[in-house]
Amino acid sequence: MAKIIFHLGTYKTGSTSIQNHLFDNREKLLERGILYPASVANANRSLGHRHSELAYRFNANEDVATPKRLIDEVREAGAETVILSSEAWSAPRMALHLMRIVNDFRALGYADAHAVLFLRNAVDYRVSYYRELTTNDTNKTGYERFISRRRGMFDYQFLMRSYRALFGDNVHGFEYGKHDSVKVFRDVVGAEYFSDIPLPAKHFNTKTIDAVDVEIFRVLNLYERDHTYAGEVKARLSRLLGKKAEWTERVDGDHETYPAFYAEDLAKMLNWSEDRVEALLQDRPHRGRRVADLEPAIMGILSDMDAGVASGATLARRVFRRLMPG
Repeated sequence: MAKIIFHLGTYKTGSTSIQNHLFDNREKLLERGILYPASVANANRSLGHRHSELAYRFNANEDVATPKRLIDEVREAGAETVILSSEAWSAPRMALHLMRIVNDFRALGYADAHAVLFLRNAVDYRVSYYRELTTNDTNKTGYERFISRRRGMFDYQFLMRSYRALFGDNVHGFEYGKHDSVKVFRDVVGAEYFSDIPLPAKHFNTKTIDAVDVEIFRVLNLYERDHTYAGEVKARLSRLLGKKAEWTERVDGDHETYPAFYAEDLAKMLNWSEDRVEALLQDRPHRGRRVADLEPAIMGILSDMDAGVASGATLARRVFRRLMPG
């Protein structure tokens, strides 16, 4: 029976490395009966050769769930296995598209449908996803509001219920960070197909940014400034910051309180032990001052850089005196 494998993400779990690895080796894989479609793959390597445009265009009413160019590629290849990959399918608003494309592929003869997803600690996931969207030019809102507007996508039980409804027992869930994501995914597909294909040496999108970096990007996004300002802003902030304080985007009470039996039900759906699920859901201690308090100082520095006058720097110094007395 022909098989289709949907790699669903989630975000920030090694997806770019998986996508680029499959794309780079698509010719060898096709010789072995595995198609990683190129006709609908993102051309931007830094973001991953992913198939997200399928979901985004469908949601924007710009295309059908499974466009003709993809159907033509699948039919021409005649592959026994098709692999599609997009973190977008881990967002609840993309559930309709996922359902449609799964059904379309079943009609094409790919009735053996599987889903693969990687899950990381819920707090780490929220912080990492916030940082990713802020760094990549789009997010303008602070952490607390950003998280509260997207609770569904961080609700693993909610996601798993949707996936189970579509894929039944063919949902393969893995803990991110326990093992190499690319290797784990290759094992799901079938390690024998990759026997002479080395694992990638480089992992993509492993950015070393901290809460202060992300707040600078957020303010630049908010005031529609180019990210090329970030380095100079960070340098001027660093002279004021010194080593007097730590900073965090998190706020007290931002960790979700899960209802009774949540972990137990999730463990059953993932076929994990409850200890593994508890580690997935547990809070992470955080400390430091709220990084959102730096917004006036960052704006002062931007004003100073733009106008070449002392007023911006003066504002920044006043902010720091208020935040860190003494």
